[in-house]
Amino acid sequence: MLKTIRKEVGLSNFSNVKSNEALGFFVNDISCNPKAKENAINAKYRIKMIRFELFIIDCTQFIYLKRFYSATLRPIFGGLKICIKHLIVIPLGKIIIKLFPKLFEKLKQHINE
Repeated sequence: MLKTIRKEVGLSNFSNVKSNEALGFFVNDISCNPKAKENAINAKYRIKMIRFELFIIDCTQFIYLKRFYSATLRPIFGGLKICIKHLIVIPLGKIIIKLFPKLFEKLKQHINE
């Protein structure tokens, strides 16, 4: 990241750009100062530890299994449910309505009330 900042602004370790002195000081400070390098290393370490901790939390909450279930198994079960509904339940309901029309009329009146 610091190399790209250097290239974009046109800074080097020994150049002093007057319009960007603060940025030049910041970039040169991190690249040349041992304390700043140590702080940068510590910050990178903390970021990695936070990422690792979030990964462990995801594992304990079974997030990856839930994601796998939602991405693969849930659509399969949903498709099967729709197929069963349209191939079995709806035709069976139509057959029952044709066999017992009086029962259907009673149910229809009961629902409308």
